[in-house]
Amino acid sequence: MITPKETVQKMKPYSDPGYGRMDSLRLDFNENLQGCSPKVIEAIGKISREEYGCYPEYEDLNRALSQYLGVEEDCVIASNGSDEAIKVLFDAYVDKGDEVILLTPSYSMYELYAQLAGANITWVPYGDDFSFPIEKILKAIRPNTRLIALANPNNPTGTLISREALVRIVEANPKMAVLIDEAYTLYAKTTNIDLASLYPNVFIAQTFSKGHGLAGLRIGYLVSLKENIQVISKILSPSYSVDCLSAAAAIAALEDRDYVSAYVDEIIDNRKRFVKEIEKLGFKTIPSFANFVLVRLGPLVEPVKAALAEQKILVRQRSDLKGYLRITIGTKGQMERVLSILRSFSLKTALVFDMDGVLVDESLSYRPCIVKTAEFFLDKKIDPALVETLKAKGGYNNDYDCTEAILALNGISLKREKIIERFDAYYDSEFKFRETWLLDEKLLLKLKEKFSLGIFTGRPKKDAIDALKRFGKESLFDVVITDDDVKEKKPSPEGLLLAIDRLGAGKAVYIGDSKDDAEAAKRASVDFVGVVPPGESGGSRENFIQTGVLNIVENINNLEGFL
Repeated sequence: MITPKETVQKMKPYSDPGYGRMDSLRLDFNENLQGCSPKVIEAIGKISREEYGCYPEYEDLNRALSQYLGVEEDCVIASNGSDEAIKVLFDAYVDKGDEVILLTPSYSMYELYAQLAGANITWVPYGDDFSFPIEKILKAIRPNTRLIALANPNNPTGTLISREALVRIVEANPKMAVLIDEAYTLYAKTTNIDLASLYPNVFIAQTFSKGHGLAGLRIGYLVSLKENIQVISKILSPSYSVDCLSAAAAIAALEDRDYVSAYVDEIIDNRKRFVKEIEKLGFKTIPSFANFVLVRLGPLVEPVKAALAEQKILVRQRSDLKGYLRITIGTKGQMERVLSILRSFSLKTALVFDMDGVLVDESLSYRPCIVKTAEFFLDKKIDPALVETLKAKGGYNNDYDCTEAILALNGISLKREKIIERFDAYYDSEFKFRETWLLDEKLLLKLKEKFSLGIFTGRPKKDAIDALKRFGKESLFDVVITDDDVKEKKPSPEGLLLAIDRLGAGKAVYIGDSKDDAEAAKRASVDFVGVVPPGESGGSRENFIQTGVLNIVENINNLEGFL
C-alpha cells in the first residue's frame, strides 16, 4: 500500500448509504421520493450523439441559473453536486493549519473537507434544544479564522438560522469565508442568497438534489461576488465536472417551476401532518424547515429502526445524536406506513418531579440548614430572606451552591468539601427529621397507574434515596436522577433528559417549584407545571409568571385535575 498524505490518514471515513436502496422506502437521505419533472426526461432524450462526444458547454446553464436566482451570470458557477462546490471552497481558501469553525451536529462532509485541507477545527455545539448558538460562534471567531460552514436549514436538525444571526457572523470577520449551505432552502420557503452580493466574504451553495429530484445526476452551484467565482473557477472549470446530461436536466428542471413548487408544497403539508400525528404518540420532534424531521425516541431508537427495516423502510441514525432518528418526508401514503409502525410504540407520558417543595416539604430542613451552615463559618447571624432571594434569582437550586454564595457575599471563600461536610453534619443529625411528605398517597398511586414516574432533584443521591425510604415511597418511582448523575446542574436540562430517557418516554411533564426547574423544562422542550411550595404564596406565583410559566398549581395535591 502506498501511504497517503498525513491529512488523508487522519480523515474519518464517510458513512456511505450502501446498496440495494431502490427496493426500499428511502427515508434516510432526504431525496425527492417522487422523482424529477417529466420535462427533465424529455430534455435528456433530446441530447444528440454529437453532444455526447463533446465536452459540455455551460452558456445556457449559466443563463438559466442567473435568471432563476436573480444574479449576474458571472456570480454563479455550476458544480458536480453542491458537495463539489463546498469542497472547492475549502480547497481555495483553507490551507494547512488554518482555523475553521464547524457546528455540531451538522452536515458531516464539512469535517471531511476541513480534515483534507489540514485545518484546525473549532467545534461549536448547538444548544440543548438545538437552538442556534450565535453567541458561542461570535466568541469562537478570531482574526485568523479562515472559514465557517453553516447549513441553513441545518442537517440533521432541520432548524433555521435567522438572517440577523447570519449578518452578525458575516460582519464579525470580513476576512473569513462564510459558507451558507442552502441545500434545503426550497422547503424553508426562504433564502439569504442576496447576502452574496452584499458581502464579499459570503458564499451560498444550493443543489438540485433535494427539491428538483436530480440527486442521481449530481448538480449544484455556488453563488458569490464575481471576483470570488473567478477564484473558484480556477479549480472547478477546467474539470468539466458537470456533464451534458446534468446540464440539460438542470435547465429543464428550472423551466418547470410549477412541478417543483407543487412537490415542495406537498412535502411541507405532509411534514406538518406527520409531526402532528407523531407527537400524539408521545414522541418529540425538532421544528423542521427541511424535507425531514428529527424524532426523539430515546431508548426506543433501535427497536423502532429495526421494525421499520423489517418493512423495508430506511431511516437515518447518527452516532452523534443518540436517541434520535432522522426521517425524510415523503408522500402522505408513505408517511402513513411509518406512522402505522410507530403507533405500536406509543408511549406513556412521564411525570418527572422535583423533590424539594414538590414532593417533600423542606422549608424546615434545607433552608434553615443553609442559614446555620453559613452562620457557623461567618460567626454571625444571617437573614433567612437571603436564601429565598438567591433561590428566586435562579442558579442556586443546589443547596451547597447557595451556602457557598452566601459566604462569598460576606467575603469568605472556603474549600467546597468543608462546606459540604458541615452542611451534611447538620442536616443528617437534625434537619432532615423536620421534613414532611406532601403528595397524597392515594393520588400518587393513581398517577402511577396512568404515568411513568421519575424524579429529577438537586439533592445529593444519598439524601434523595434516604428521603424516599423514610417516607416509604421508594418503590413508586422508576427513576431517581440527582446532581450526582450529571455534569451540569439545573437549569441545565441534562438530568431531566436523562430521567426521561431512562423512563423510555417520548413525552413528559416536569413538575417543579423554582425558576431553575422551569428553565430546565424549557431547554428540554417538555411541558412544565409550577407548584407553589408550602408556606409561600404570592411571591412564588409571581416569580413563575415573570418566568413565563402559565401552568401553576397552588398545592401539589391539586395536580390530578390539572393534568
